[in-house]
Amino acid sequence: MLRGIERRQIFVDDADRHDLLARLVRLVAELGFVCFAWSFMPNHLHLVLKTGPAPLSTLISRAATGYATRFNRRHDRVGHLFQNRFRSDLVKDSGHLRTLVRYVHANPLRGGLLGSLDDLSTYPWTGYSELVGSSPASLVRRDEVLSWFGGRQGLERWMKEPSDADGATLDFDELLEWVCGQLGLDPGDVRRGRRRQPEIAARAIVAYLASAELDLLACDIAEALDVDSGTATRLIRRGAPAARRYGLSLSVP
Repeated sequence: MLRGIERRQIFVDDADRHDLLARLVRLVAELGFVCFAWSFMPNHLHLVLKTGPAPLSTLISRAATGYATRFNRRHDRVGHLFQNRFRSDLVKDSGHLRTLVRYVHANPLRGGLLGSLDDLSTYPWTGYSELVGSSPASLVRRDEVLSWFGGRQGLERWMKEPSDADGATLDFDELLEWVCGQLGLDPGDVRRGRRRQPEIAARAIVAYLASAELDLLACDIAEALDVDSGTATRLIRRGAPAARRYGLSLSVP
């Protein structure tokens, strides 16, 4: 996962998305990687990869550096585009790999960019449209991924099944973005503690889900929301009924 600096957007328009996708297609093939899933979000991107002879850092560095240089030139800006180093997690087993295919491709649903799996099937900025055949298979190893699910229909059934394990790969920032996407709120307003009832409820829901689903401690949640531990504990307690009231869970719609 690679995130924009200060959580800023890393894409302005589809020309930017086409540019980064083309770079990834070329570099994945050139460096001997295999891609099983990908998604572009407004301020971050996800890739599920099988590494090749070259280090993962080589692929990400070459793609990110070339993209950021062109992005800055195209949009008349200077400075870093991406936040620090990319984050990587080792895939544990085949079950984890299947779960990641769903989790990564469903990011636009959790983030509120799309409303349904039907929308996702024709959305060009994840690998899911490649898997179901509405976009050319340019980055994803389509036949191999589909074989894990017994074909397209099996994949579509898998995408519809909620799984508690999917939420385990979220980090706090992604959880905050997801909750805000569901409630139609600005993540910046929620993080800064804007004193309106919707933002107050969202902070409590985020704190509760971070504790219950991500296993974060109150002190970690306090640091992420810039509050003291006592306030974080109260938010966690208030968040459970608020999440139920708004019908929020980490399941795929």
